[in-house]
Amino acid sequence: MIDAIEIASARGDTKLDSQHFVDAYFAREGCSAGENIFLAPRWSAIQLHSRTV
Repeated sequence: MIDAIEIASARGDTKLDSQHFVDAYFAREGCSAGENIFLAPRWSAIQLHSRTV
């Protein structure tokens, strides 16, 4: 959520929309469009990869 808000703010957008979440998820996960949970029609079928922090 915060990443999407930061993207919207950096772009000078006054409203948060779904593209901000798409872009934030891509930036954080580095995934393809088909693996982006905000784009995929069957997002629940996406295999998530665990990352170590």
